[in-house]
Amino acid sequence: MTTRVAIYARHSTDKQTHSTKDQIARCEAYCQNAGYVISLVFQDEAISGSSVVNRPGVSELIDAALCGYFDRVITEDLSRISRDQADMANFFRKMRYLDIGLESVSEGVINELHIGFKGTMNALYIVDLADKTRRGMIASVLKGSIPGGRTYGYDLVHRLDERQELIKGLRQINPKQASVVRQIYDQYAAGATLNYICEGLNRQGIPAPKGGLWVNTTLIGHAARKTGLLRQSLYKGVVTFNRMMYRKNPETGKRQSFIRPESDWIQVPVPELAIIAEDQFDTVQTQIEERSSLHKQRILLNQVLAAPDKPANVQKRKRQAEKRKTKTRKVSLYIFSGKLWCEDHNTPISVIRKKVYSCNSKPCQHRNIQHEVFMSAALDALRHMSVDQIKSAIDELRTVRNKLETKITKLDTRLEEARRNIRGILDGLKSRKMTPETNAYLDEHEAEVLKIKYEIDTLKKQYDPMSKIPDEEADDVLQSFNEAIAPLHDDPDNQLASSQTYLWFDRFVVKSEGKETVISIDYNWPKMLVALRAVKSAPFLSRPAVILPRQTSIQEDRA
Repeated sequence: MTTRVAIYARHSTDKQTHSTKDQIARCEAYCQNAGYVISLVFQDEAISGSSVVNRPGVSELIDAALCGYFDRVITEDLSRISRDQADMANFFRKMRYLDIGLESVSEGVINELHIGFKGTMNALYIVDLADKTRRGMIASVLKGSIPGGRTYGYDLVHRLDERQELIKGLRQINPKQASVVRQIYDQYAAGATLNYICEGLNRQGIPAPKGGLWVNTTLIGHAARKTGLLRQSLYKGVVTFNRMMYRKNPETGKRQSFIRPESDWIQVPVPELAIIAEDQFDTVQTQIEERSSLHKQRILLNQVLAAPDKPANVQKRKRQAEKRKTKTRKVSLYIFSGKLWCEDHNTPISVIRKKVYSCNSKPCQHRNIQHEVFMSAALDALRHMSVDQIKSAIDELRTVRNKLETKITKLDTRLEEARRNIRGILDGLKSRKMTPETNAYLDEHEAEVLKIKYEIDTLKKQYDPMSKIPDEEADDVLQSFNEAIAPLHDDPDNQLASSQTYLWFDRFVVKSEGKETVISIDYNWPKMLVALRAVKSAPFLSRPAVILPRQTSIQEDRA
C-alpha cells in the first residue's frame, strides 16, 4: 500500500543558513528512500517556532489532515513543528486522533518519548536563546551602542569596523533637531503647557518626529514606560535599556510587552550625546510629576484654562448634584467610615463584615473589634473638644492664611508686571509683521502669565476655605459644635447628623491603653469652622453669607 505524506518546513529568520527549500529537499530525499509518495508540501517562512498560533502553514496542514489528504507528516526535525511543549503535544495528539503518523528526518518515527524529551529540550533552547540574546544586547549597550530605532535629535551613523562589518547603534547629534529639543525643554521648564508648546511648533512649521503635526503624546509619552521627548534620558547623556520584556500570549500567539521594575533597568552614560543639561532634565521630570500625577492639580489646571460654562451645562450639573443628594444610601454612614487608623502599625482599619472591623496588619490587637467599641471611643473623644483647642486651631490657620496672603500679593505684582511686558511688546510691534519667531517669543511670555495665574489660583484654593475667626467667637463655635454632635450621643446611627459632620474629621486614630480602646481625632479645621459659623455674631466666612438688612434700615435709606 502506498503511503501518502505531507512535508512541513519552517525557519525563523531570513538570516538562517538553512532555508525551507533546503529542508524540503532533505525531506524529499528521505521520502524517496522510504518509498513515500509526497502529496502536499507546507511551509512557514521567517516565523518563530515558539508558538503554532498565527502560522498559516501549520493551519493549512491541520485542515488537510482533517480532509484525509495524507497518512503521515514528514519534517526535518521535531523543532520545525514547534519548540513549545504544549503546542507540540497538542499537535501530536491531533495527528494520533486522525491516525496520521509523525516522522522526522533526524529522529525517525515520533512517539510519546520524543514528545516529552525533545519537547523539553526545545523549550529550554528557546529560554536559553532569549537569555543569550538579551545578554548580547546588554553587552552591546555597555560598550556604547544605542539600542532601538531612530530618536528625534540624533542621526544614525554608518561606520565599518576592522573586519569591514557595519557597526550598529552609533548615533550623532542632529543640530537642527537638537535646537527644537532645547526649545521644548526651555518652554516646559518655564511653565508652558503641552498644548502651547505643540501649537507653537506647528505654527513655526517644524515637522513632528514621525512627520505631520505635534501632539501632546509626542512630548509626554507614557508615564510608566518613560516615553516621550520630555522623558527621554538620552537627551541628558544617559542610555536607558532593559525597560521592557516580551512574552507571547498562549491564546493568541501575539507578543505582548511588559514593564520591568525600575531596579532592572540598565543606564549607561554617553555624555557626548547630551543635548540637555542634567539639572534642567531633572527639573523637567519634577515638573512632569507635579503636573501629571496629582489628580487635584490636574482638575485645578483645567478649571484655570477652561472657558466659562454655558448656562445649560451649569443647570444640568446642579440638577445632577441635587439628585445625588436625595439619593438614598444603601450602606449606613458613620462619622468614622473609612477613617479608622491603627496607631501601632500606621495602617487603615477596615470593615471585614457588618459592624466588625480589623486592622490590615497581622498580628494586631485591633482585629475583630465590634462597631460599638469604636463608636463609644469616638463619641468620648468628641466630648473633649474645648475652647482652647479651637483657639489653637484658629491661631494656626491665621498663620497659614497670612503666609498665603503674602504669597498671593507677590504673585499679583509679578502677574501685573508680566502683563505690562506683553502690552509693551505688542505696542512696539504695531507696524511690524508677525513672524514665527515673534509668535514664539510671545508664547513664552504668555506661558509665564499662565504659570503665575495657575500659582495664584492654587494658593487661593488653599486660602479661601480658611475662615478668619476672632478669638472671642471660639465659645460660639464650641456651642455650635456640641449642638451638631448632640444627636449622635442620643443615636450613634443617626444618618443625618453623621452626613452633616462627616467632612469635619480626617482620621480617627485608634490605640489601646491597657484593655481600653482610645481614639484621638484629627480634625479638618477649615471645613469644620466654615460649617460652624457663629449664629449670634456676624458671619466669619472669608466669603460672607448674604444677610438681608432690617426693615428700618431700608426705610432710613429711602428717607
